[in-house]
Amino acid sequence: MKKNTTPELSAKWWRSTAPDGLDGKELEKALGDFETAQAKLQKDGPENNLSTCLKTLTQIEAAAKKLESEAQKFAKSPPKKSNATADDFTNTADALKKYSKVSDAARKELGVQAKNAAEEDDDDGDGEGLLNNAEDYKNYLKTTLSRMMKRQMNFGVGLGKQAHDHRFLFHKTKPGRALSAAIKKETSLVKLSWGIAGAHAEQPMTLVLALEGMQLPGLKKKAERLLKLNKPLPFNRVLLMVDGEEAADVVDPEDTDTDVDLDEDNEAASTATPSPDPEAAFKARLAALLPRIKESGSNDARLKASEAGVFARKRDFDAANRILDELERLLGGGARPATSDAPATPATPATSETPDATDAMTLWQSERATAMDSLKSLARTLAGAKHAGSAKAIIEVNAVMKNLTAAPASAAQVRELERYLGQDDVVQDICELDRDIRTPLLKALVQLRIQLAA
Repeated sequence: MKKNTTPELSAKWWRSTAPDGLDGKELEKALGDFETAQAKLQKDGPENNLSTCLKTLTQIEAAAKKLESEAQKFAKSPPKKSNATADDFTNTADALKKYSKVSDAARKELGVQAKNAAEEDDDDGDGEGLLNNAEDYKNYLKTTLSRMMKRQMNFGVGLGKQAHDHRFLFHKTKPGRALSAAIKKETSLVKLSWGIAGAHAEQPMTLVLALEGMQLPGLKKKAERLLKLNKPLPFNRVLLMVDGEEAADVVDPEDTDTDVDLDEDNEAASTATPSPDPEAAFKARLAALLPRIKESGSNDARLKASEAGVFARKRDFDAANRILDELERLLGGGARPATSDAPATPATPATSETPDATDAMTLWQSERATAMDSLKSLARTLAGAKHAGSAKAIIEVNAVMKNLTAAPASAAQVRELERYLGQDDVVQDICELDRDIRTPLLKALVQLRIQLAA
């Protein structure tokens, strides 16, 4: 280590500068624990995480003091098999001595962060008294939803007849049921529910509503109308979760409000019937074919399914459906009637190199399906527990499911999946507390990465 080095609160820094022969595993672990706690603090706020950061700083100081004594001994008599010199150990001891000052500075910074968060919480009103003033309520939504980009909140919701009638209240600590009661007290709304709201892990403009109260008819559609009416806001889409799983909106037969497209390029009322979702239609068709593909044991059939998936990921659903036509003929069934948009085309022969790559993809998809079943079961268990933290945990489990790409198309995507499975805290918790989904998934990814890189 160089002379006059200032230590850093980084496990990577210690690994790269520690002299050969000095066992600093205890310090390295403490530094890594601090970095993890600090990352959670920045992401989720000081609640619970601040005390963890302060605890790890104390552990760093203790480990550094212990290691300083050892470095001083080696400065007098370096280990025989070490490449480090006596000066290296002397400089290391001097650097370790400075950790108390570095830790004190970090404590002061953490105190500032906690104070700022507390001031923000003091200003974290629940919107009561603003519900009957359209302009004040719009400002409340903008401020509160912006904070929700960083943390989850409890919510209460009341639905009326039109977009300007609907009301949400959010709060970090007040129960959702109490927030819905406040809506009822301040307005004439009687259709009420509650739960936990947060930003979607993969879709930054999507607000996730994990319901704890009843699912109100038309909640998703009406919530999105309210968001559009008060734009610009951090969210413009809503995803509903009921009992740990994504839920479709329930049609409200009494809904007489019109869907108005408030996008800049279309301000007219939209009365057209929604077009079928090509992605959903493709997925449903492929899902119906999977049992026949498995039963056939045909590598060619599995290849066709993978090819169709590649085009679907590129959102070329015409090409994807044409390949499914070929797949149906290959399996011995008639293809869909040809149309001008999706004409049937003859099957193309697979190459001799495809079976191994297809087998790797099939293995991944099989292990992924097993993991998805396990995660859905865990979400249902969490929902049934009705614990105060169940809704938050369910949102996190749902995020894991969405991060497990169905058919990685490149070695880079596979590496990203490997990184995610190896480092994500929620995945780690699931593996330790419920079922080890990580090991079989990583084994399948290794095979897939090899094939995709070939």
